[in-house]
This record gives sequence, C-alpha cells and structure tokens, in this order.
Amino acid sequence: MHRIFSIILFICLLSPGQLLAQSCLPEGIEITTQGQIDSFAINYPGCTEIEGDVHIEGEDISNLNGLITINAIYGDFFIGGFNGGNPSLETLSGLDNLINIGGDFWIEDNDVLINLIGLSNLTTIGGDFSVERNDSMVRFIGLENIELISGTFRIISNDGLINLNGINNLSSVGKSLDVFNNNKLEEIDALQSIDTIGVDLRIVNNDALLNLIGLNSITYIGYELSIHNNLLITNLTGLNNVKHIGGSLRISENHALTSLVGLENVTSIGGSLQISNNYTLITLLGLENLTTIEGGLWISENNSMTNIDSLLNLITIGDSFLYIGYNNSLNNLMGLTNVESIGGYLRITHNPSLTTLEGLNNIDYISITHLWITENSSLSSCDVQSICNYIADPTGNTEIINNLAGCNSIEEVEETCESASVSELWSNNLLFIHPNPARHYLNIQYSVLSTQYSILIYDCFGRQMDEINIPAGQEESRIDVSHYPDGIYIAIIKDNSGSFVNQKFVVSR
Repeated sequence: MHRIFSIILFICLLSPGQLLAQSCLPEGIEITTQGQIDSFAINYPGCTEIEGDVHIEGEDISNLNGLITINAIYGDFFIGGFNGGNPSLETLSGLDNLINIGGDFWIEDNDVLINLIGLSNLTTIGGDFSVERNDSMVRFIGLENIELISGTFRIISNDGLINLNGINNLSSVGKSLDVFNNNKLEEIDALQSIDTIGVDLRIVNNDALLNLIGLNSITYIGYELSIHNNLLITNLTGLNNVKHIGGSLRISENHALTSLVGLENVTSIGGSLQISNNYTLITLLGLENLTTIEGGLWISENNSMTNIDSLLNLITIGDSFLYIGYNNSLNNLMGLTNVESIGGYLRITHNPSLTTLEGLNNIDYISITHLWITENSSLSSCDVQSICNYIADPTGNTEIINNLAGCNSIEEVEETCESASVSELWSNNLLFIHPNPARHYLNIQYSVLSTQYSILIYDCFGRQMDEINIPAGQEESRIDVSHYPDGIYIAIIKDNSGSFVNQKFVVSR
C-alpha cells in the first residue's frame, strides 16, 4: 500500500506537460555510446519529438532500443556517416515508433547492419534519404510504409545489396534517385511504384544489374537521365513509359548494351543527348519517336554501331553541337536526314568507315557556328548542301583535313561544291544561288552567256535592291547582301535581248 501511495504522489507532482508527449532537444543531440541510448528515456523523460538534429555514431553502439519513445525528428537524422560509423550496430529496432523525419536521413557506414527492420512505421522523409556503405545490407526490408522522399534518394556503395525489396510502396522522389556503385545489386523491381522523379535519375556503376525493370511506372524525369557503366544491361526496357526528359540523356559505357529499346515513348529531350563508349551497341533502335533535342547530340566511341537510322524523325538539335566521332563501324549519317538545325558547332571526326556526309543535307547552314571534318580515313564525299553553303559563307572556325581525296581540305570541298553546281546549271540552264538563306554574301552561278547581261535583285514588294552589269563569259558573281533587311528576294539574270531567268532567295541572320 505504501508503494502505491508513493507512485500516486510522484505522478501528482509531475507537470501536465511531463505527462503528455512533448518535443525536446531543440539544439539536437549527438549520441556516441550505448549508454546514452540506454538512458535516453531517463535523461529526457516524456521526449517523443526531437526538434533538432540527431547524430548516432559510436564503436560500441549495438542497438537503438532506448529510443523507442521517439515518433518524430524534425531536423536531420544521421546513423553513422562521419567518424567511422557504427561497426557494431546490427539492427534499427528501437526506432519502431518513428513516423516522420523532417530533414535528411542518412544511414551510412554501418558494417554489420543487414536490413532496415525497425523503420516499419516511417512514412515521410522531408529531405534527402541516403543509404551508403552498409556492406552487410542485403535488402531494404523495413521501409514498407514509406511513400514519399521529398529530397534525393541515394543508394550508394552497399557491397552486399542484392535487391531493394522493402521499398515497394515508395511512389514519389522529389529530387533525384541515385543508384551508384552497388556491385552485387541484381534488380531494382521494388521501385515499381515510383511515377515521378523531380530532378535526376542516375543508374551508375552497378556491375551485376541485369535490367531496368522496376522503373516502368516512371513517366516524368525533371532533369537528367544517366545510365552509365552498368556492365550487364542489354537494353533499356523498364523506361518504356518515360515521355519527356527535362534535361540531358546520357547513355555511356554499358558494355553489353545492344539497343536503346525502352525509350520508344521519348519524343523530346530538354538538354543534350550523349551516347558514348557502348562497345556492343549496334543501332539506336528505341529512339524512333525522338523529334527534338534542345541541347547537343554527342555520338562517340560506339565501336559496333553501323548506322543511326533510328533518328530519322529527329528535326531539331538545339543550341550546342552535333558531334560524331570515333565510331569505328559507322558508315553513313542518313539517320540525320530530317535535321534542320543544330544551333552550334558541327564536328565529324575519326569515323574510319564513313564514306559520305549524305544525311546532313537539310541542316540550315546558318545554324552552324563552327565546322570540323577531320580524320575520317574513308570520307571522300563532303559536297552536301549544308557544308557547301557554310564554306561559302562561314561564321566561325573551319577545318577539313586528313580525310580521303575529295574531302581532304576546304579547297577540295569548295571545288567539288562548285563543280556540282556548275554542272547542274549547264545541264538544266538554271540560275543557282548559294548560300540560301544568305547572311552576308550571295554567290550567283549561271550558264555562260555570250553577251553582256545584268543581275537585278528585287524585294517581295517589287523594289529594286541592286543592279549589277556582268561582262560576257563570266560564270559567277558575289554580291554583298549584308545591308539587306531579312526577307525574301528575287534574283533575275537578263540579257540584252530581254530574255531572263530568275530564282528566289532569302536573307536571314
């Protein structure tokens, strides 16, 4: 009876706030010993919600049972990660009542931690979630109730991790999903509920990963998609529902990759497209519906690739570059036939099987800022319209060297371009104007006339802009149009008898 009375008296002396769940530790807490864990409830009675950061890291910490009262941490929560981790921590049991983490959650450098049992009531992480360098962890069992990670989700360098089972209900990652350097990770099927990646999706350096099945619900990637150095992936099946990539798409150093099947629904890329160092990639099958690349296009060091025909629907390469280099088996560029502009430099280099630049014909030369055609040992045909026009009216650096005869210097390409144009004129008796559109100068070629004649240029309102008298026998004239306003013009060649031919051209800057 006396004992019961003492307990009642103790309770009565407690304040109401001590009897209820309460927040505590606004300054946070650093726990470095098992003793601090075991005495937590005594040292902080009634504490269920920690306002500040929590950092747990110590050599003798083996369990977290003393934290069973905690249901929320409003700051960051670190289990390891700074000073050697928790080499003795085998389980996260003791965190069973934790529902919410307001900031970042880091589980790092816990050498004997096998799974995440103990986090079964955790539903929300307000910041980043990082699981790194936990060498004994095999699965993610224990995270069954988590649905939202507001920041970046990192799964990095967990040497024993085989799959991600346990994270199956995660549906949204606010920022990036990074799966890096997990040497035994075979599959990522447990990610199948995720439909949105706010920023980047990066699958990098996972030597045992067999496929990307598990990403099949993702429809939107806010910025970069990077599939890099995954040695066993043969295609990109699993990305089938992705329609738009807000930033760049990088596919590189996947040495078993034979096609890009899985990207069939991608129609636009907000940044650049890089396809490089995929040694067994034969074609770009999977990119048939791609129409727009807002950045540059980089295709390099794909030794088995013979063609890029799957890019036939591509129309626009945005504001950076078109680079095709070091593709040993690539023999044509016909997949670029419908590309109209590139918005940057054009570089074709070290493609030993390439024989012609057919496929680049329709690129508006005005969209080319610099031109390099170098070290293509079989390339002899460079006289396509875009190249001829650019050489006639260059705006930046131009280098054409160490290709086969006919395309071994700027002068050779110029001669071939002019020869083709004059031949067409003689056979058809037509006026030939290049470049068209023009920016600064206009070259006009025509059939040789035996009498003196005139070139007259009119704008689309009928106003005469120029009249140039040409002596008999001259085959070409160069006209300065730098002072012409942008617009449509008509060039007319008229001889003394009044006969004439005409052709439309455009001035555009």
